[in-house]
Amino acid sequence: MNRTQNYNLCQWEAADKVQRTDFNADNAKMDTALGGIADRVAALEAKQPVELRRIKLTGATKRITLSLSGIDVTQYDHLRLEFRDMELSLGYLGAQVNGLTSGYVRMNTNGMSPSASEYASVGFQGNGRGSLEIHPLNGWVALRGEAVSAYPNSTKTPPYNISASLSWSIHKDVSYTGLTKLELISTTADATLAAGGEVVLYGMPK
Repeated sequence: MNRTQNYNLCQWEAADKVQRTDFNADNAKMDTALGGIADRVAALEAKQPVELRRIKLTGATKRITLSLSGIDVTQYDHLRLEFRDMELSLGYLGAQVNGLTSGYVRMNTNGMSPSASEYASVGFQGNGRGSLEIHPLNGWVALRGEAVSAYPNSTKTPPYNISASLSWSIHKDVSYTGLTKLELISTTADATLAAGGEVVLYGMPK
C-alpha cells in the first residue's frame, strides 16, 4: 500500500485489502492535524502567541537546532524563542541563523560599538532562563537576546554570581522571510548544554 507524503495516509491500490483499522488510523491523524490548525487560527484571532516548536533536552549537547521549514513568518510580527532551566557548563550561549557561522554584527545596550562575530549574542551562562526574539529590520534579520542566570563562585555569599544581559545582533545577508533554521549554540569549544533544559518557539501576533 502506498502512503501520502505529509501525513502518511493510506493510498490503496486495486489489489490492496481494505481494513477498518487503516481507516481509523487515518481519521486519527487527520483529526490531530486539523485540531492543530484550529488551535493556531484561534490563537492568531485572539492575538495570543502561537507555539510553533518545542524541544526538551534529554542529553547534553553543544547545539540546539530548530527547523523553521513550513512556518510562514509573515503571519507574525516576530518570533520569540524562550529557554528555561538551561544549564551551560562554561562560557556563553549564542545563536546562529540558516547555519551561518559569520557575518553577525553585535551591539550591547551599554553603548559599545558594533562588532563582527560568528554568532548572535544571547549572553547566558551557568543556570538560567531568557529569550531570543527574531525581528525583521530593513530587509535584514535582527536578533534580541535577553537572559538572567546564576553561576558558582566560591568567594561569594551566597556562593554564586548573578548575571543579566541584553543585546542586539543583526545579519545583513539574511532576511526575516528568508529564515530556514535557528540554532542555539555553546560559544565555548569544550562547553555543553545539560539535559533538562527546554526551548519553545512562539510566533508573536501582529
